Amino acid sequence: MYLKRAMATVSDLYEFWLDQTKRKELLLLPESHISSTVNDRSSNLLPQYKSIRKDHDGYLVETHNPRLYATNMIMVGTWYRNEEQDLYPLVMPIISPLPSNEWGAEPLNLAHWRVAIAALIETHARWKWVHAVRAYWKGDDTWTYGGALGWRMENCKKLQQDDGEPCVGRAILTHVLIKHLTRHQQIEQDTPCRP
Repeated sequence: MYLKRAMATVSDLYEFWLDQTKRKELLLLPESHISSTVNDRSSNLLPQYKSIRKDHDGYLVETHNPRLYATNMIMVGTWYRNEEQDLYPLVMPIISPLPSNEWGAEPLNLAHWRVAIAALIETHARWKWVHAVRAYWKGDDTWTYGGALGWRMENCKKLQQDDGEPCVGRAILTHVLIKHLTRHQQIEQDTPCRP
């Protein structure tokens, strides 16, 4: 329940700032880059993302792995438009917004991801990925976010903590992240050692 409440707070905070910024495409999350490999992979996955069965949250039901209980990363398909082209697909990762000393980012189960998925996808698309699309197309600022194609859970991976400068998007969540880390430290202290 704690993780679900934390993700609800993440969702509320991101939704609040999306509304405050009038859903403009501001660079508030760390920059990402698109290579020709990412572009090719996204184009190849487009038919799958368009045709596969999705549920009400856009989760790709047919990719569900019942053995994958929790993960700290999901892959999201989104699309973009400009004056000449109406569908440029992009498949990019979203890392769990909650920190973890063990994994780098807290593994979340499907129910936890669902609580904040809409806000996570929109903030990443508007505050991060659309800028990568514009840079890939040689600074063409006419590219805008079109919508989501769906998402799926990836295998959990140990991630390095980002020691770079804190971004605005991450700073929005500061009190949630501090509370989360404090809670985990308290749990570790309260847990008796086992032989």
